[in-house]
Amino acid sequence: MSMASPTASEEGAGSGEIAYRFCQECSNLLYPREDRAMNKLLYICKSCHSVQEHESACTYRQNLSEAAQESMGEKAYVANDPTVGNPSPIDDEDDMVMCTMCGQCLRCSKCGLPNNNESEEDQTQSSQSEQRGY
Repeated sequence: MSMASPTASEEGAGSGEIAYRFCQECSNLLYPREDRAMNKLLYICKSCHSVQEHESACTYRQNLSEAAQESMGEKAYVANDPTVGNPSPIDDEDDMVMCTMCGQCLRCSKCGLPNNNESEEDQTQSSQSEQRGY
């Protein structure tokens, strides 16, 4: 059974198929190479070193199915993602934001505003810095 090299019209005829290019002189596989000086895509045969220039500027096209195109931008799964933080303010009275170092409550458990109760150490440091003018 003889195998002929596919012509340019046969290549890429079916969508989703991988199109291989073959050398017209020796029928070996052509490998893509970039000509950086000319900014072109070339196909080179490793056996006979013949060079063919790629005709089209498009080298890859991704066709999404209609279902995938319709669902693009939908983020319904984000609401159930445990790694995403809660953007809403503190609603429950039981939720308190605590300092991880000292354990002091940083927000009021009723209104959610920052706690104004400073520890005695913080008050003495702030009063000393005010007296010194820092």
